Amino acid sequence: QCRPHSRAARGFSLHVRGDKPEAVAAARAIGAALERAGFAPTSYHEADFAVIDAALGVYDRQHLAVLNAAAAPAVLSVAGKGRVLVFAYGAQSSGIPPDWAAAAGMPGVNLLPDLSPATLQQIAAQVQAIKRPADVVVASLHWGGNWGYAVPAAHQRFAHGLIDRCGVDVVHGHSSHHPMGIEVYRGRLILYGCGDFLNDYEGIAGYEAYRGDLSLMYFLEVDPASGTLLRLRMVPMQMRRFRLNRASEKDARWLRMRLDRESRHLGSRVEAGPGGSLALRW
Repeated sequence: QCRPHSRAARGFSLHVRGDKPEAVAAARAIGAALERAGFAPTSYHEADFAVIDAALGVYDRQHLAVLNAAAAPAVLSVAGKGRVLVFAYGAQSSGIPPDWAAAAGMPGVNLLPDLSPATLQQIAAQVQAIKRPADVVVASLHWGGNWGYAVPAAHQRFAHGLIDRCGVDVVHGHSSHHPMGIEVYRGRLILYGCGDFLNDYEGIAGYEAYRGDLSLMYFLEVDPASGTLLRLRMVPMQMRRFRLNRASEKDARWLRMRLDRESRHLGSRVEAGPGGSLALRW
């Protein structure tokens, strides 16, 4: 939920019953998703932000990770290559209210206080405490408005700072309901807004010009030794009746032209690739 309409919109209930394999699988999947989102269900926060005790019991009995720190990265091991560290953050510019921030004894999201040099310094300390040689570091940021192609200067400065000062290799931005321009800065990929993949905003009226029904699958290759981007391939998709279909040739061409237009002033180009895919050039 990008822009909550009421206090009740903040809540969710998590029900996982028993130790059956399907319950354990559900707990594992939910835990992994929350971890990548930077969510910290550390305890109850009123009735509208509860995590059921039974679910946490499943986590403990099955030795699953209980997410007790929103700032902790998700660590994904790639056999024979190294690790991917995903640090997730939220910014108030996306509509996240301040009281959603995780705190001692209270669940919430890893909300940035601002996009200042001091915040960059804090992130740098977090990354440097965990990063090993050959690790690829991803900063996943929920920031900015839902509609519009302009990249705020503050966002670009912060993204550059994540790379320059914090050792981040990929900046994964999201909040916009459509893809935004793409930049490669010092060899590192910056996705200012990835757009939606599949959600319940399908059919929202008033923003048809942005073609929010079109989405992308992003396939990137990064050199783990240097953190630099080797290639980025994107596959255009279309949301229809809450399922994903390959975009038509016409829609894929429209998306390519729009992405190319928005990426040019960031120093990148988007070209047609094999099999209806899109390729980033820089």
